[in-house]
Amino acid sequence: MRPLTITPKQAEAVSSKYSQDPDGHKSLDDMLFTLQEGGVGMDGALVLRWCNMWLAIERDGYCHT
Repeated sequence: MRPLTITPKQAEAVSSKYSQDPDGHKSLDDMLFTLQEGGVGMDGALVLRWCNMWLAIERDGYCHT
């Protein structure tokens, strides 16, 4: 398994979500560790399970369900 490439804007978006609701994570690093690759055709977007939703976080930090 290769390491994820996380842009600064993606890390900022995850930090924002952590500030809104840590959703059971003990730290921001713990939440960052749960990020996953978005898959084929998602152009570097990452996905995060947060508050019973799957969020896509684009390379520019835009976050959507």
